[in-house]
Amino acid sequence: MKYIIDSFEKRIAENGLIPCFAGTEYWNFYEWKKGLSGGERYTIENAPYELPLNAIVSDAFSCFAKLCELASPELSAHYNELHQCLNKHIHLAFYDNERNVYFTRLGDDKNSSLHVLTQALALYADVVPNEHKKTVLENMLNKDMIPCTLSSSIYKYDALLREG
Repeated sequence: MKYIIDSFEKRIAENGLIPCFAGTEYWNFYEWKKGLSGGERYTIENAPYELPLNAIVSDAFSCFAKLCELASPELSAHYNELHQCLNKHIHLAFYDNERNVYFTRLGDDKNSSLHVLTQALALYADVVPNEHKKTVLENMLNKDMIPCTLSSSIYKYDALLREG
């Protein structure tokens, strides 16, 4: 597990985010919705940044930090710091202050990049600062959002349950 987690840490770019996987052998898939199904292929030079990948990795850092708490408190602190730092960069890069939503992919048309799953993953991974949680939740339920599929609705409902 540490090897896998460390391989994601090594992929963190100068902007504090993790780019999508590049190459024909990779499929950046999140769910069967336009903009999330991973049909695009990228080169290292044009690999975009996507909130779902970054939020999932952030959650993995957090979970691994919890696993390390008893056996190695210093490792736990390191991975918890990675989780917090990645969350900060995710929020800064993907959050739209005017609409109180998170975009799925940097560089996309802002209206085609509004997915319920993206909002739910931001909430699930604790990316959303407390002062924005209520509006992000409300906007996640907006009918203009691209809905999530049944298979990923667990993140939506977990986010709703966490926030009461």
